Amino acid sequence: MNKKTFLILGIIIVILALLVGYQLFISRKATDAGGQTTQQAVHSKDFGISFTYPMGNDGFTLIEPNGGDKGMLKAYLMLPTTEYDSYKNGDDSDAPAGMNVFVFALRDATATSSETDTRISELQNWAADNNTLTQFKQAKNTPDVVELDGIKGLHYQAQGLYQQDVYLVSYKSRVYMMVGQYDKQTDHTYTAFQDLIKTVSFE
Repeated sequence: MNKKTFLILGIIIVILALLVGYQLFISRKATDAGGQTTQQAVHSKDFGISFTYPMGNDGFTLIEPNGGDKGMLKAYLMLPTTEYDSYKNGDDSDAPAGMNVFVFALRDATATSSETDTRISELQNWAADNNTLTQFKQAKNTPDVVELDGIKGLHYQAQGLYQQDVYLVSYKSRVYMMVGQYDKQTDHTYTAFQDLIKTVSFE
């Protein structure tokens, strides 16, 4: 081969190497981007609540089914995306542990009392009356009085299909129930739920 042929082959090899490298770089970026999570804000004026959760392939998928019985107005179900996809495909028989936010209507007008002790007492009564939803009577600990966004509520843990971390708040004419499901406190779902709770606000 003459020098000109070597030069042309050399240029072609360099171009091919650059193209392969570029394709690998783009592919890696797309993979990295697909695996990232973004903080997604949920804000509902209709139901008076806001919160933030991690959305994406490595985060959670939000499902908003219609309200059910027991005065349920709204449900936000956040399931780990990877596990949820497996469940939809029939690979898993049980729904994965997730994070849930429920909004209920309070039928008892006295439950709108502004007195903290009265509100907590009424909230305990509501939780006991709706034990199939709250598992309040199966609480593993004496419920603690906590504060979310300046509103007093209850916090306890219960055992169902999964362990559950439960927060209950009554505000205006509604009860808000936030539930984090997990197997162990080192699970991603547990830690993500603790972060979600820090972002909850009412209006």
